[in-house]
Amino acid sequence: METRTAVLLEHLRDLDDLIVQFTSSEGGQRFIQAWQKARILVDAGHDHSTPEDEAPTPSAPPAP
Repeated sequence: METRTAVLLEHLRDLDDLIVQFTSSEGGQRFIQAWQKARILVDAGHDHSTPEDEAPTPSAPPAP
């Protein structure tokens, strides 16, 4: 997994280097801004597991 991650990051750095060719037009500058925003990783602090004590309690069924 580490090797694949390193290769992916290398490809992204290559793309980062290529993106500078779009600076000459307004559309290109917007593209660069969008690219840079897309490259930001956000750690929301969540994982995919739910501890037993934090599991949601089932709600009561609706009254008939």
